Amino acid sequence: MNWLSALAVLARVLAAILDMARESQARDAGRAEAIAEASNHALDLIRKARDARHVAADAPSDPSRLRDDDGFRRD
Repeated sequence: MNWLSALAVLARVLAAILDMARESQARDAGRAEAIAEASNHALDLIRKARDARHVAADAPSDPSRLRDDDGFRRD
């Protein structure tokens, strides 16, 4: 084996290692992007729920809108 073939083998090994590192970084970036998207979606749902709760708490209570007694009440 001469020096040129040894350098070629070393270059292929280094290229394979760099490809694996690049794929790992791409996978990690995709995972981080998915986590960020899911977190933003969860925060949007929490914000909507909080807004709905504030609207319901601020709404005046109207006793005429309460449910009628259907005979199955336990109180």
